[in-house]
Amino acid sequence: MYWYVLILEELQKCFGLPASIENDANCAAMAEVTFGNGRGCKNLAFVVCGTGIGGAVVIDGKICHGSHLYGGEFGCMVMRDDEGKLSTFSLQASTMSLVRRVRKVYPDQEWDGRRVFEEAEKNDSVCRAAVSCFYRKLAEGIYNIQHVYDPERILLGGGISSRENFSDEVQKYLQDLAKEVEKAAGTKVIVPDVRVCSYRKDANLAGAAAVFMQKYPETAGR
Repeated sequence: MYWYVLILEELQKCFGLPASIENDANCAAMAEVTFGNGRGCKNLAFVVCGTGIGGAVVIDGKICHGSHLYGGEFGCMVMRDDEGKLSTFSLQASTMSLVRRVRKVYPDQEWDGRRVFEEAEKNDSVCRAAVSCFYRKLAEGIYNIQHVYDPERILLGGGISSRENFSDEVQKYLQDLAKEVEKAAGTKVIVPDVRVCSYRKDANLAGAAAVFMQKYPETAGR
């Protein structure tokens, strides 16, 4: 059951104070734009990779919510699975997809994303293939985001982004993908500039403050 309440107005009425409200991915993006690795960027995309794919779009320094509040919901983008069947970015490039590919071959073992990467580093062929597929699918989604919004930078968040050299690996797959597209299309394309987020667990809190300060600039510095 859903309760349709104008929660922002209710909070302001209850506390007698100004307030702002925003979802977690958008807050995290604003944290990066205001205080982190997106500082100085007017146009930026933020991709969160976890059990699914989420994100946010910043245009001219402000969150782009879209006409239906679906701005930045990158996980809904159409993508083909390993067999060519219709799927989504979330289902193909999340950490869950990474684990799912390995479980198909090793169904009787316990797997999580961390173990898949560890076994890949030990040269397990199944895990290496799963990791390669994960990076490829992630690169395809990021490439599409770049050519729709044309941001200055794309920031990567989520637990997996804390892996050493994560952004370097994504960048390498993006460069390879760009070469393939250029060869197929006969035209130059943009290789996205990807970096990991500077904020981790406190991104939402820092971003909530940034959203509030943007709405009430007179409060900045207090």
